[in-house]
Amino acid sequence: MKVVCINDSELGKDSYGKPRYKKLPLTRGKTYENLNGFHMNEFVAVVSDDNGEKNIYPSVNFVTLDVWRQMQLDKLL
Repeated sequence: MKVVCINDSELGKDSYGKPRYKKLPLTRGKTYENLNGFHMNEFVAVVSDDNGEKNIYPSVNFVTLDVWRQMQLDKLL
């Protein structure tokens, strides 16, 4: 199943409760192959851009290819 990255950053908190910002090794708008299979659960396994290895990311950073296409069509209308 192909997925498209819609968010290449991660917001969270460190162990002291301070906010942190982390740039993920993904490219916004790029299509990736979901290595988990056909279902998007809480996490998506894709090959990241920086080292070419399989990594697991939260599924909120991705949408399916069909949803991405619809989002692009909605922008045009």
